[in-house]
Amino acid sequence: MSYKLSGQTASSGAVVVDAATGAFTYTPSLAGRVLAGLAGGATKDTFTVAVSNASTSTSVTVTVPVLPATIVPSATPTTVGTGPVALAVSGTKVYAANSGSSTLSVIDRTTGAVTSIPVVGSPSAIALSSDGSRAYVAGNGAVSVVNLTTNSVVATVNTGGGTAYGIALSANGQRLYTSNSGTNSVTVIDTSTATPKVLSTISVGKSPRAMALSADGTRLYVANWNSKSVSVVDTGTNKTVASIAVGSNPFGVAVSADGRQVYVTNNGSNSVSVVDTVAARSVSTIQMGSKPLGLALSPDGTMLFAANATDTVSVINISTNRVVGALTIDSAPESNWHGIASGPDGRQLYVSDMADNAVRVLNLNSPPVAGVPTVGTPDPASGAVSGTLNFVDPNNNSLTYSITQPTAGVVTVTSAGNYTFTPTSVARIAAGQADGAKTAVFAVTASDGSLSATVSVSVPILATTTPTTPTVPEFNSATWLWNAISGGAVLNTNSAAWAAAISGGQHVFDINAYSVSVVEASQVTANTPRYTIQFTNAPAWGPSPFGTYQVPIPLGTPVPTGSDGHLVVVDPVTNMVFGLWQAKYNATSNTWSASWGGMTSLTGNGIDTSGSATATGFSRLAGIVMADEFSAAAANNTGLNHALFFSSSFAANSYVYPAVKSDALASTPLIPQGTRFILDPSINVDAIPGITAGEKVIAKTLQTYGGYIGDAGGAPLALIGQLDPGNAAYTGAGIAWDYYNMSHIPWTSLQFLATWNGASPA
Repeated sequence: MSYKLSGQTASSGAVVVDAATGAFTYTPSLAGRVLAGLAGGATKDTFTVAVSNASTSTSVTVTVPVLPATIVPSATPTTVGTGPVALAVSGTKVYAANSGSSTLSVIDRTTGAVTSIPVVGSPSAIALSSDGSRAYVAGNGAVSVVNLTTNSVVATVNTGGGTAYGIALSANGQRLYTSNSGTNSVTVIDTSTATPKVLSTISVGKSPRAMALSADGTRLYVANWNSKSVSVVDTGTNKTVASIAVGSNPFGVAVSADGRQVYVTNNGSNSVSVVDTVAARSVSTIQMGSKPLGLALSPDGTMLFAANATDTVSVINISTNRVVGALTIDSAPESNWHGIASGPDGRQLYVSDMADNAVRVLNLNSPPVAGVPTVGTPDPASGAVSGTLNFVDPNNNSLTYSITQPTAGVVTVTSAGNYTFTPTSVARIAAGQADGAKTAVFAVTASDGSLSATVSVSVPILATTTPTTPTVPEFNSATWLWNAISGGAVLNTNSAAWAAAISGGQHVFDINAYSVSVVEASQVTANTPRYTIQFTNAPAWGPSPFGTYQVPIPLGTPVPTGSDGHLVVVDPVTNMVFGLWQAKYNATSNTWSASWGGMTSLTGNGIDTSGSATATGFSRLAGIVMADEFSAAAANNTGLNHALFFSSSFAANSYVYPAVKSDALASTPLIPQGTRFILDPSINVDAIPGITAGEKVIAKTLQTYGGYIGDAGGAPLALIGQLDPGNAAYTGAGIAWDYYNMSHIPWTSLQFLATWNGASPA
């Protein structure tokens, strides 16, 4: 069997096929990679290989990927001398001729360190010897010969004729050519000896500028600024053999590797002329940016770069002679001189910036490639899932990572690209429900500083061992109270503003003076005295909200000392919950009175059906923190299983469901009463420094069930607890006193919901 290329050839690169084995190597061209990096560019290339034996032959079509590339400017330029114009690049160094300070800057391509060497006045052109030992710097009437080992000038060759804007060195390093702008000539210098000397002078067009040698060294092409022409010099005879018309004020010159095309920037006509060297005429004009000067071919000869005066570089595909891109090299552009040179491997372009006294770098860069992430097994205790993102950077650049966090947890990524997803307690509870999400999806973007790629990762959510259907002790129809908030809740459009407003000041836990005294059903016996409550605001506010009901209240029942005097009685006989506001017991007459109250069924929806003990109509029992559930949750490091009731100094005299009314106005009315809010579920509450066990209970409850603005109050937020004489349930969890400021909870991370259940408004 034998193999050879035949038929369709690769359009974006070069292919080498081993005739015996059929193994091939495809090398994309710079043009192919840059075009692949453009929107809509081809990211694949195709060629055919003929496979033959002694009698037959067949063709095989091969499709290969083309790695996209983008040319991006480096963020930080390198400061050099005054007025840099010309550049030359070796494998390890960049050389800049500084016309204003008459110096040659030597830049280390790896470290960026800069060394300055005094040279001829107004240096404007540089040529390097092929072995990297010498630099020839042409300036005003002379050429400095620089030893690049010692970074010192070892010889000066006088050329006369004004500033030399062009210089070219033969491949063997024995002939040097410089343009003389003042005498319309080119000087030929013998550089084969330790002391270079002038051999001859060649007449060319007016005000010659840059020039370039053909690959075989037989022709020298000189751009003539004031002649609108390119002079063609026979280097064997040192005579001008042709003059080719081009555009206005030609300056930069580049010659194709095969010597068949010469490219010339026309500063005055904003174009590049394409010259056919066989026909000795201009065959195409490429329009581009403003006032191009410097010109450079890519090492593979597929792309041409023209440096424009306005801090841009035009990118030209020479197979079509079309501009395919314009690169901005300066975020604050000016109009001035720019030279340009390519690194030997084509991965960097260097542009001189005369206005900023700097050299700027353009890097050939490919974006990171997203691999297939690995996904580990959830940790049985925390539910955390770890894995590897598997990004690969073709340029071996260091990568940084940014994360689009999921609502179901928090993702961290190390510098090595390893991730850990930690689900929230809310997500783990939901995962255990029939309709709950079992997976979380997050996106990670890897960036090399210029380009990026994004991968989506799907991880399992391990269901928590916490019962997903909590015991409901009362108000079993109150879905607004007992239902957890699912991930992805829709937020109120004012959420951020409300959170910012309410997060200031203190956020207190009322456990004593403004708590609620609760007579639980277990405390009511057949011998418990019953009372007809005397309401002091009746009949002005209406008839007694309790009607003919008598309320069982054990002897010695305490009432909080604050002005609200809230008392709740759960009556197992009538199956009613009675809430009293400003309750008082008269021991002399053995009577109970209250300013007002409300009652509802113990199995109802938690809204008072007669009267009201709160501004919103919520039962006074609904949403308060019971002492026994609080101490149990603190011991188990969990939240409660219901939403919480808060009063607020930001409560407005308006209401939304589940509130049925609003009869209280706070000092700073802002948020409708009945509005539900949650704490950002992605926060790891256990990791908050200094947080008490009691604050954890409240924070985790807010993450899962949230809270309601249920009444007006004096603090931005005040949580209402059950009166627990002695406060043991609270102090044991770090809630050390009445009005305790729960300062460790991140109140700035509250999220106000658009509706009570987090769904979109109807």
